[in-house]
Amino acid sequence: MIEAHQISSGRFSWKGRKVLVTGGAGFVGSYLVEDLIAQGAKVRVADNLSTGSKGNLECVWKEIEFLEADLRDEAAARKAAQGVDVVMHLAARAYGMLFSMSHNAEMFRDNSLMAFQVLDACVHHKVERALVISSSCVYDDGSPIPTQELPVHIGLPESVNEGYGWAKRVLEIQSRYVHEKHGLPIALVRPFNAYGGRYRWQG
Repeated sequence: MIEAHQISSGRFSWKGRKVLVTGGAGFVGSYLVEDLIAQGAKVRVADNLSTGSKGNLECVWKEIEFLEADLRDEAAARKAAQGVDVVMHLAARAYGMLFSMSHNAEMFRDNSLMAFQVLDACVHHKVERALVISSSCVYDDGSPIPTQELPVHIGLPESVNEGYGWAKRVLEIQSRYVHEKHGLPIALVRPFNAYGGRYRWQG
């Protein structure tokens, strides 16, 4: 894990590093891509454009490599991760609460498959480090607000996003197993209710 003092002291630099951002045409991912480009990284974006948009990357389009890919597929995930130093896995099948409530099976299947394929691709290509994005949906309905960093193996995930929440728990568990077996440094983030410009509202 990169510690803050390493970055501020100049011992770590994104300049020249090859970075894959999955879901990089999406809401959060597109901002991350812009930040990485501004810091000198060489960025590849892998996105299936189901919720993302090439328009979100308009400002940096000529400076990135774009790969339209379904990361549930092993070959697509391995192609995306080939030759990069760092993988930042933001891609997710997430369409909002109303959709999730009636599509738990798809949410669980698709997001779990992406987790397995992207992490396997990281190991296969021996990337230096990875970042994976989980979700506040891993917590149960009774979690206190504000929510501390609590264990997520007790109770059920958030009921209205249960399939998605289980998939994100699987992502966290698999990340730990991959780190323990292969030594891959993996940072994990659990965002809470992100919204703003470029967010694609869907009901």
